[in-house]
Amino acid sequence: MFSAELQRLSHIVNEIESGRSDEGSLKILADLYARVHPLAPTLEMRFGAVVMALFARADETSRLYAAERLSEAAHLPAPLLRYLADAPIPFAIPVLEKSAHLDADQIAQAISSFDGPRMQAIARRNDITGDTIDLLIACGDRASVNILARNPAAFFDHDQTERLCARGDLLVPGAQRLLDLTPRGSLPAPGLFRYLDSAGRRTFLAALEEQPLKPAPALLVSDELRRHIAEGFVQLCRHGSDEAIAAIARLADIPRDIVQRGYEDAGGEMLAVLIRACDIGERALGAVLVLNEHLIGLTTERLRALTSLHNGLSLAAAHWLTSAWSGRDAAVEMPEAASVATVVEKLSGVSRQAIHDPAVARPGAERRGGTQGQPRVAQPGRERQGRKNAG
Repeated sequence: MFSAELQRLSHIVNEIESGRSDEGSLKILADLYARVHPLAPTLEMRFGAVVMALFARADETSRLYAAERLSEAAHLPAPLLRYLADAPIPFAIPVLEKSAHLDADQIAQAISSFDGPRMQAIARRNDITGDTIDLLIACGDRASVNILARNPAAFFDHDQTERLCARGDLLVPGAQRLLDLTPRGSLPAPGLFRYLDSAGRRTFLAALEEQPLKPAPALLVSDELRRHIAEGFVQLCRHGSDEAIAAIARLADIPRDIVQRGYEDAGGEMLAVLIRACDIGERALGAVLVLNEHLIGLTTERLRALTSLHNGLSLAAAHWLTSAWSGRDAAVEMPEAASVATVVEKLSGVSRQAIHDPAVARPGAERRGGTQGQPRVAQPGRERQGRKNAG
């Protein structure tokens, strides 16, 4: 059988070289080659030449079929492999994704083309290497890095995971797989937190609590300082002002972009972590969450869940995570309350009563976007704004 197929392949090659066959032979040749390899070196080079000649004039269906079959071949002539890898999309995809014979230079060339489908094909390979992962993290488009993160054959060290997170392109499934890959007993990459859903974030924090973290330094020794930071968070969530962000950043020694990211986090967990890291209690947390316009559809049940997360999180874990988000291994010592008077003055418009009793901040207007059938937490100011708009 093998001999008969080999003879048939050789015959078709001869026919094509003599001009007595047409592009319809492309699919037959691809099938035969996949079954009868290895060929004698001379016949193999002739085979590659006739396939490239047929490929240029065959119909799309035949070219796609041939590309798929040849991508699975145990070997391909080097000129044919380069030809298929450089072919237009979609004909290059099977070889880029599946061929075991692409070398590192060809893979790097596909990635450095910055062509989305080519990069995505490389990201799906089942023999993906650390160097290829590094290139895709550096050059890949958003689709490529998310395909890469979900690729079962791809494994990431801590540094690669952090660089993936730093891109800002991860989606929940990719982030969840990266979290699942974290070895037991190892600290999860802190940058993952922002991309996880609520369930993933709880898993993240549970894994963090299992680690032998250093105790949080007793930096917020002043009740007055804690109160001023809490007032800053209330001011921020009430008005969304850059001034409040700057005040919190200085008082709590947290970078401004981290404060803003926590404020804008749609899940609310990041904000809960930041407030816990500042050693601020649940009463102030409740006021902050209720006032935050980014927590669309905040239900009573969700408010309880975030409060529970805050209360169950150790100060050491909250401090470690906030420090990691801030780009440092250990927290920098916070300023003394006496040295921040000018910053505190910027928060003078905050109602301290709202911190001690969150209900004071809720005039009764219900928040838009609540889940049907669930109680919704009121959003302060909506009723007054509605009356204003109504004239």
